[in-house]
Amino acid sequence: MAENEGPADDGVSGVGGTGGVVRVGVVTARVDSALEAELEGVLTAAWERLVAEVPGVRWVEGYAGHAGSSPGSPGVADPLPEATGSQPGASVAVGEEVMPEPVQAALRALLAAAAPGGLVGVDGDAALAVVEAAGAMRGWADAVMVDAARVLFEQLRSVTAGGPAGEADLPAGRRGEALARARSLTVDEVEAATGAGRGQCQKLVGFATAAPVRTAAARAAMRAGRCEFYRAQIVEQATDQLDPADADQIAVEVLGCRPDGNPWSHPQFRGRLRRRVLKHQDPVVREKTHQQAVADRGAWTSLSEDGTAELAITGDAPRVVAARERLEAIARAVRAHDGGRRTLDQLRSDVALDLLTHGTVPPLPAVTPSRGTTAGAVGPVHGSACAPPTDADASTPAGTAPPEGPVSEAEDRWAVYRAVGELPAAQVSLTVSLETLLGVEDGVGQLAGYGPVDAVQARRIAFAPGSVWSRIVTDPLTGWALDRSVNRYRPDPAMAEQVRTRDGTTREPGSTTPAHWPTVDLDHHRPYTSDPDGNPTGGPTSAANLYALTRRGHNRKTRGYWTYEVNSAGLCIWTTATGRTHTTAPCDYDELTNTHRPRDADDRSSDEPPPF
Repeated sequence: MAENEGPADDGVSGVGGTGGVVRVGVVTARVDSALEAELEGVLTAAWERLVAEVPGVRWVEGYAGHAGSSPGSPGVADPLPEATGSQPGASVAVGEEVMPEPVQAALRALLAAAAPGGLVGVDGDAALAVVEAAGAMRGWADAVMVDAARVLFEQLRSVTAGGPAGEADLPAGRRGEALARARSLTVDEVEAATGAGRGQCQKLVGFATAAPVRTAAARAAMRAGRCEFYRAQIVEQATDQLDPADADQIAVEVLGCRPDGNPWSHPQFRGRLRRRVLKHQDPVVREKTHQQAVADRGAWTSLSEDGTAELAITGDAPRVVAARERLEAIARAVRAHDGGRRTLDQLRSDVALDLLTHGTVPPLPAVTPSRGTTAGAVGPVHGSACAPPTDADASTPAGTAPPEGPVSEAEDRWAVYRAVGELPAAQVSLTVSLETLLGVEDGVGQLAGYGPVDAVQARRIAFAPGSVWSRIVTDPLTGWALDRSVNRYRPDPAMAEQVRTRDGTTREPGSTTPAHWPTVDLDHHRPYTSDPDGNPTGGPTSAANLYALTRRGHNRKTRGYWTYEVNSAGLCIWTTATGRTHTTAPCDYDELTNTHRPRDADDRSSDEPPPF
């Protein structure tokens, strides 16, 4: 090119495509004719090799140069010989066997968005579609990555086995050792090439070298762009002790979509996976694994450079959940007397450390609240409370006034505990089918705030001394709990319990927050209003008009960002700020407890009203 022809564009010319064709533009640079000819030769050889070696790829006549460019224009290389006729670019058509059409559509969307100005003026729904497209492409690329890791492993097996025949020539006792070395060597190579963490590389190689029948559904989901490697490897690790056919079937069920076509949220995915794994695990092996995990319980701290530290405790799930529930109840009780000085997170931390550090003590003498504590916040203690941080009060007889003078922060904090009175007891909430409870079948239980537990644990919790049972009556066709109404704004305790039981979790899309948690609101779908005489004129206070929502979800709905309608079948159809729709249903207790009763496939979509 002549020096006076002006600046050339360096890089790759416009990339785009339609109809499943990926258009790859010509690499251009400011070069002299000799170097240009050499560059063309390299590109031609590379593209001919691509066509020859990759199944499903073929040349298509077309032009993919810069907009407004033409052959011979400044900055655009001359036509490649025998590749695109007279056009200065080429298109590579990718067959379904290489890239399924949904993934090709995702690629086209990404290329269009990546072009200069490609996202200018798009609405929220279109922008969200690009985010979805990126996830689909990652899933497809992850599938190719897994295949490549498998090929790498097969190549390295001959190295660790000492010959091209691999482990076949080794004694039986050494084959497993050679395979382990091959996996480790493969991890070494991937780690060195990518810079990824060793744990991440081990997960990749472990998945890639698993029996193909065990991972077939997960691989298919990745290649179709329906899931990424992150979820696929979680399934593979969770099912690695199960029968391969069972493992593959579980992958089919948990890597799919919700009934409304949207993906399961990550907590929902985890819960569905654990329930199915528990159902298929050998009970003896499961109990042995659980007992070993409990035996390995412990507590440890992690110190931070900023002067704080973390305390972690592991133990049997019901005990840990009970401790957390008690901690939450105490923190909320204290907040009512704390004058708004501490956040709920701060109260949780303070209560936990106070209980662990000082335990419980007899009632303490009253002290005068410091500024910021509301009048009347100090009162007699009923039952046990937490001990103060020092022995300063030990010499003061109970029931006498403390010494004159300012109240310390520590004394003031303990005054708040005294105002609470008797601290709440620890408790957990478990949902389990009657069949599992009676030992007729081995389903699973749902431990609120934790997730699924196996039948043995569920019965152990249910039959513990002091347990209180309540019956949930469900519709045999849908597995949903049944309903009733009162003539006031706030539901009575029985109705509130009914709504929370019916919903199970809050009704926002993807939520797994238990509806019985104290942070959960009951929202009037149709706002409750009344006339001057107090007669209701708006939506009724009834279970059919009340739905459990997290505070964040409630605020989102109140502000009009997200809205929902309820159909006659009791399904909530949400519309998000971008116009997307998501559908949520009442808790399916049959699904929750792995109780599978015959039902019509169309039961949930029926327009007929439910039987209540």
